[in-house]
Formats: sequence, structure tokens, C-alpha cells
Amino acid sequence: MATTLRCTAILIASIMLAHGGSAQGFTLTKLVRNSSDGLHSGVELRARNDSTVPLAVTRLTLTKCINLRVKCDTTYVNLPAIMSGEERAILTLLGLVSSQPIDFAYSVDWRPALECYNGVGGSGRDSTKPRPPESRQMILPPFDGNPHNLAVPVTFFVAAGGVVDSVSFDGVNDAKYAAKLRATLMKYQFTGASDARGCPTAGVYRITLTFR
Repeated sequence: MATTLRCTAILIASIMLAHGGSAQGFTLTKLVRNSSDGLHSGVELRARNDSTVPLAVTRLTLTKCINLRVKCDTTYVNLPAIMSGEERAILTLLGLVSSQPIDFAYSVDWRPALECYNGVGGSGRDSTKPRPPESRQMILPPFDGNPHNLAVPVTFFVAAGGVVDSVSFDGVNDAKYAAKLRATLMKYQFTGASDARGCPTAGVYRITLTFR
């Protein structure tokens, strides 16, 4: 396994789901994620919903684990539903020894998330709390030409799939640096928000960047 590539897909497996009398695709992607310090490198398992209905992963099973911080096991999960055409991370695994490769086999179970279909609720999941977007990385501004002695409130407007739609901030008077800052912030990735039903929804994430 190549551990020097920052974001390299190493396995794509297509799994077919029979639903409503037709075959629907649900694609899993195993992705290497290497951190700059090497201590937080790992493998991310991503799921893309190729079906026509929302799907919710209900169980994850890991087998043949090599160099993982967690043991091979079956875990029942309550993850937000994945809408038709959406892709998102469902699991991130870190290595026990950062200098050695990670590998594992996996399988997932899921269900049609009918509570999210066409915006219709009624699933009885009233114990689920809405969740705001969550940053998947530490958010840092570009340091080349940055201002000093300044606190900049930043608002990210995040789509249901975790992609940043737009960014808003005030107080940066240097137009050149402001453009550079906006371009940098737009590249960050988020875990998307979910509503009280566990269905993906757009959300807002706020942070204050402090320049000293």
C-alpha cells in the first residue's frame, strides 16, 4: 500500500442493492489519508449512494485487520442517511504503527431511509438531535502575508454533503490577502449537518481566526 500519496483511492467495490424490483448501486471507496506529521494517517471508508432513495448504514463489520488501532468487530451504527447521489465518509481508521501500512476487509448493512424520502418524516426517531456541520480538519489561514493583531469571524455555509458552498468574513482590508483567505477556506471539508430525523441538511459553521 502506498503511504506517501496524500489522497489515493486504493479500492472501489460496487455492491448492488435490490429495491423496488430493480438493482440499485451503492459504492464503497477505501481511501488513504496521510497527515503531514505521519501520526494521524489512516484509511477512510467512503460511501456513495447510487440508488434513487436515501440509504442509512446500520452495521459495519471489519475483518482481516492489519495494523489498526481498533479490533476487528461488528458495530451497529446510527449514521445520518446518505441521499441519492451523495458521497460521504462513514468510517476513518488510524494505524497502530504510523510507519506501517493499514489494511482490512469490510462489509456493511443498510436500509432505505424512507424518513428522508421526498422530505417525508414519520420514522419515530424523535430521540435523534439535529447535528451541525463538523470540520474534518484543523482550519488554518494562509500565513503568507497575513495581517496582525486581528480577530476575523468566519462563517462557512455548508451543503448537505459537507461541501462548502460559500464563506463569509469581515475585517480583512487587504484585498489580495482576503482573496487568498477565501480560496483557502473554500477548500476545507466538513461532515455535513443532519436534521432531527438523521437526514442530511445544509448547515452553518462558525469560527474566529486570530492573527497575532
